[in-house]
Amino acid sequence: MLIDTDVLIWMTRGHAGAAARLQTLLPWRISAVTYIELAQGCRNKQELAQIKKGLALSQTQFWINGNESCIVVIDLLCNTLVSWFKFPRC
Repeated sequence: MLIDTDVLIWMTRGHAGAAARLQTLLPWRISAVTYIELAQGCRNKQELAQIKKGLALSQTQFWINGNESCIVVIDLLCNTLVSWFKFPRC
């Protein structure tokens, strides 16, 4: 199941229902677009680091729809390598 950006934002804002549901979905799976949206919403590098840490702790996997070139876009937007993500074949 893919997790939408809105659900992750709700969780970070303290929505108990979103947090409870996400705890049942390990590993998390998000699209590259969701990661880009989360990264663009960060106000500074500390917030980006918190997002990356939370995603790593949740064993997050990217769903990239067979287009691994989006990794380059993520790297350019976030100025960071995303090598800790697992890339499942869909």
